[in-house]
Amino acid sequence: MPITHDPDHCRFLLPLDDSDDAYLLYEPIDPDNRPNHISFNSVFVPQSHRGQGLAGQLADFAFDHARSAGWTVYPVCPYLQSAYLPRHPQHTDLLA
Repeated sequence: MPITHDPDHCRFLLPLDDSDDAYLLYEPIDPDNRPNHISFNSVFVPQSHRGQGLAGQLADFAFDHARSAGWTVYPVCPYLQSAYLPRHPQHTDLLA
């Protein structure tokens, strides 16, 4: 299943076969004074689907979306900080 952007729930969503979902949650940071500043808060992949690269796929999609939307990203998620971004320096220009 493809990853989709679900702006109503502030997430990027990857539906999985067994009715579980993997997702990356985000939230706007002070939208009145800092439009387009977004916090990437957490990535969740169900235990049964871990180790398949799904978190990285969600992060790729989210950062590509952020680039096209003109977002500045605050990566507060530990996975993004410690595992994803060190291996994907092409996204550092989006970071606050």
